[in-house]
Amino acid sequence: MIKLLGYIYYRFFSDGRKLALLALLLCLNLVSMYFALEIVPVTEYGEMFGKDGAYNRQSITDTVENAEEFYDNISFVYSIAEHDLKHAQGLFAEYDQNIITIYNSLRESIEFPDGNFTSSRFFLYNFDAAFIAAAAVLFAATIYTEDSALGLPLLVRTTKRGRNYLNIARQTALLIFTFTCTGFFIFIEFLVFGERLSFNAPVQTLPGMALCPYPMNIAQYLMVTYLTKSLMTALYIFICLFIIRSSENMIFCCGFSVVIGFLSVAASLISPASIFSVTNYIGIYKLFCVSPLFSSYAAVAIGNRLYPAIPVVYAASLILLATLFTTYIFIDPVNITKNQRVPEKKHVYVSASDNYSINITKKSKPRVISKPLFVHELYKCIYSTGVWVIITFAIIVSVYSAITSQVSELSANELAYHGYIEYYSGDTVAESLQTSLKTEDIYVTAGILEKKKELWYNAGKDFSAGIINLEEYDGILTECADAVIKRDAFRRVETYDKYLSKRQDAGFVYDTGWNELFLRDIDLSAYIAALLVSVGIFMIECEYRSSAYGFDVILRTTKRGRRETLRNKLCVLALCCLVLSAISESVSILSIMSSYPLPLMRASADSLMIFAKTPKNFTIIGMFILEELSKILGLAAFSFLFAGLSYIIKNRLAAVICGISILLLFQLVIGETVKIMSLYYNILTLSALAAAMLSVRITCRRWL
Repeated sequence: MIKLLGYIYYRFFSDGRKLALLALLLCLNLVSMYFALEIVPVTEYGEMFGKDGAYNRQSITDTVENAEEFYDNISFVYSIAEHDLKHAQGLFAEYDQNIITIYNSLRESIEFPDGNFTSSRFFLYNFDAAFIAAAAVLFAATIYTEDSALGLPLLVRTTKRGRNYLNIARQTALLIFTFTCTGFFIFIEFLVFGERLSFNAPVQTLPGMALCPYPMNIAQYLMVTYLTKSLMTALYIFICLFIIRSSENMIFCCGFSVVIGFLSVAASLISPASIFSVTNYIGIYKLFCVSPLFSSYAAVAIGNRLYPAIPVVYAASLILLATLFTTYIFIDPVNITKNQRVPEKKHVYVSASDNYSINITKKSKPRVISKPLFVHELYKCIYSTGVWVIITFAIIVSVYSAITSQVSELSANELAYHGYIEYYSGDTVAESLQTSLKTEDIYVTAGILEKKKELWYNAGKDFSAGIINLEEYDGILTECADAVIKRDAFRRVETYDKYLSKRQDAGFVYDTGWNELFLRDIDLSAYIAALLVSVGIFMIECEYRSSAYGFDVILRTTKRGRRETLRNKLCVLALCCLVLSAISESVSILSIMSSYPLPLMRASADSLMIFAKTPKNFTIIGMFILEELSKILGLAAFSFLFAGLSYIIKNRLAAVICGISILLLFQLVIGETVKIMSLYYNILTLSALAAAMLSVRITCRRWL
């Protein structure tokens, strides 16, 4: 067994490419953690006392900054549970009683000085799940698919005991690798970002852990985090083994693992109706985050009784993992147990004149199925140059950027502005048009808000001077509490009204979402992905050499072949640009639509102040379509430019460096000053098209 384990590890770690990929995953994880710790909010998992209870989590906090806040928070939880216990029945009565017992014991037993409270967000980072799972999938796919490539399944299919020992060795090696890899990732994360953690401090001092019902310190919680993440990663990879161990294609194995990962994340987003439901804990990613189990008291209802969620979840996970481990030992994959049928040769018997037969073996001719040249070029572009990896990574970056830049909740000022604009715009384009009556109403409303603002500012002085009594003072504070916010928001409405008064057929439109949509920066991940695709579309024919020259030299001898190849290469590049642009724009637009409404898209474009110089016959939806077409055209022009440039200079690295430099220059210098449909925008677009056409023209002349 030890020799088998050593052989498995030697075969994996002796491949420098695998080690480089593991190092890349580790580096990407650290980079992701660096950015995520700055923007990831403290997530509250689940609800205490039920989602629809009268006393939900409105006044309970998951993060405290000192001991006084901690004890007040626990006392508030205790008092709510006592109040609910008077009216609760069944499971909720048992739940409230458990909360009283647990948090009362915690309040009496835990002690800590204020100096131990930390603002470190180390334990809030959970995106390492993707990188640890990727490393485990890489190891599993390697040790199984390489065995198939070497023909090992055919050798061990006749030895039942040998198959069992090999299965045990591979699965044991996978478990050891999973636990070791998870620990190594967490250890490196702690070395880089865990300098502000105090091991002896209670876990309740961490952000998001103020309601943890267990009296443990940070060192113990770190160990629990390691064990939980390792267990959930092992469970995930053993579920993926259902296909990995039967497949001979590593790409298919990775794709199936990605699908399982997405399903796990989707299962983690399910919100069951009951806080006692087992479905709260069916998502592997949610359990990988650890916080849903330990951030507050969690219970599971089994047979009309409540049990703590942690032992139930751990027991179920261990049982499932042991079941899969045992099943994979004794049930072999299909590629080992199936009969490998060798195709029979066809025989033709020819009778001779002297009554004997000649046995002639007739070999079947290979079937050649010709595919269109476009399909061959697409396959070569996607798989030979690794475009599928580039596009996948670009999609992940785009989704991550959209999620992190999404506005979770509108500010009070923005909510007030939205309410006022919605009142003046109405539901149709005709109702949104600016009129003199709306101007008068805006003038009156501004005066009322200004008076309320002055009352709010002067209330304290008037009360101190005895001009108003306590009841009047409380009434002013209650009535005018939001006067300052509303007045500031209404100034935007006044500015908007002054702008519309100089326009014809323009109306009030809630413009915040539209401004976010039209003033977006270019998606750098999509452009970099397009750059990497474009520099390889022609260079692949120059770099892969079968003789002293590249294949492009051979193509020059075939007039029709080189023209068809060129045309199909350009079509493949255009298709890749279209896919990249569609995915990037869809993610960005959906992110904005989830934060802001986009009303009255058929209104005149000059209803938005950013389109003050736009012709009157343009609508907002027309400008949106025009902008999307220009973005697609810009990405295509950029791609065609560097596809030709890379072939002209015959240097892929130089073309990539040049392209990234231009992108950074545009983002830092030009992108801040160029607005859509402006003169500079049109000049820049035409210049990019001209450069792309010139580059493609030179490439065509050299290719043809």
